[in-house]
Amino acid sequence: MTALLVSLLAVTLAGRLVWIEEYFRRYRSHYGDLKGSLRKTRVQVENPSVDAAKAKEKQALYVQSARRQFEMCLLGGTLGVTAWSALYAAKSSSGFQISGLSLRLLFVGVFALITGPVLAKAEALFFSYMVRESAGYVGFSAVVFSLTSIAWDLTGVRWGVVAAVFAALVAVSDLKQDVKLVDFLKSGIPRMPRAQGCRCNCCPH
Repeated sequence: MTALLVSLLAVTLAGRLVWIEEYFRRYRSHYGDLKGSLRKTRVQVENPSVDAAKAKEKQALYVQSARRQFEMCLLGGTLGVTAWSALYAAKSSSGFQISGLSLRLLFVGVFALITGPVLAKAEALFFSYMVRESAGYVGFSAVVFSLTSIAWDLTGVRWGVVAAVFAALVAVSDLKQDVKLVDFLKSGIPRMPRAQGCRCNCCPH
């Protein structure tokens, strides 16, 4: 079970890193450098052909989405910290059945959910969106894998296998999403104008 869950978490993380690497690689191929990749807004990457008015409207929606994403991750992280703290405090008691793997996976999930949004606070920027999105996917997946491990700890093979199948389905779903995101970059970045400068008056200079 340890090898399976660690592998699933590694695959989930790797999928997100491939997405981020794909962005930088294709941006450099399109523009010739990486200087502007950290300053591109989400609307410039995902909606490069819209007019200025529509771009502002889209960017406002993306900012609202970023705030909801921030709140959701912090809420999940806060609940995870509470659960982890309670389990960690109880681990020295007699009859405690939760394994160290379960606690470590839960800690990884909590860490990702809290640090990702905190580090990537720029709501409008595409790179910040990538960091928040990746932290959310990796964090919540790690929590699911932790619950899978806990199910194995408490119920044994019978329900542990069922939980493991569910965890594998979660990882497959994450990978499918990663493929869609990478495929979008393959077609989306070439549509971005090569001219420098903001088209929607909403990105930093």
